Amino acid sequence: CDYLALPNATVEIHNNATGCNSPEEVEEACGLSVNESSIINNLSIYPNPFSNTVAVEFELSQPESVTLTFYNHLGEQIEVIEENQSQGKQQIIWSSEELPAGVYFCVLKTESGMQTMKMIKLK
Repeated sequence: CDYLALPNATVEIHNNATGCNSPEEVEEACGLSVNESSIINNLSIYPNPFSNTVAVEFELSQPESVTLTFYNHLGEQIEVIEENQSQGKQQIIWSSEELPAGVYFCVLKTESGMQTMKMIKLK
């Protein structure tokens, strides 16, 4: 299911269980859609590019269980942060001191949808 969160990723789907052999079937099986949710407003990441820490800010129109997942440029999951958030403006700080410079993706998922942003880490 995580491949759905990486925009423009090259995906090969083969030898899966029945009902999971195309992007459309996987989307349906995962209960996700590539469409981004309107329940998440004003998603921003700063600074971007960043050095060691980055702030992920967003606004929720209702209380939600939030999952932030960070991926490297290969689509490998780096870290997952799960929190219950109230309605309104939110901020989560992510530390990436031990990671090399490069391109990363932040995927914000709620029960209502998801949004993805690209980040660039400098040395």
